[in-house]
Amino acid sequence: MRAFHNFATKQPVARMREYIDVLRRSWEFLGDNSSTPFEGEHFWFRPPKLNPWGARHLARPEIPIYLAAMGPQMLRLCGGHADGWIGYFVTPKMLETFIRPNLAAGAARVGRDESRIEVCVEMVCSISADRELAVLTTDVGDGVAW
Repeated sequence: MRAFHNFATKQPVARMREYIDVLRRSWEFLGDNSSTPFEGEHFWFRPPKLNPWGARHLARPEIPIYLAAMGPQMLRLCGGHADGWIGYFVTPKMLETFIRPNLAAGAARVGRDESRIEVCVEMVCSISADRELAVLTTDVGDGVAW
């Protein structure tokens, strides 16, 4: 991973947690020129003494953060700290038996309402005048066609 992305692969969940915190503090600073410093193990944020652009009204008070997570720990982080989850080629069965329970566990850990986590899934769609043909081309193997 490091050779391809130039990114340290140790402690990915801790790194992402800190990165989310730094992004939120940066956004806060852009809006009102105030934010608290953050010193983490992987990232830091120190509000600059001067904002050359000045404080401004932001379209959103907080920047929405979505994670494309697939592992259980990253899904739990998403449930506890992100605004949404982005998935790809996920079957309805996997969504209900693995993704949502991990998002819910992460939300519960921080006392958050899991319904606040937006779930976005890339979907493969087969359009045909022949319904049987369309279903056959989208059957993902768990008996459920999208």
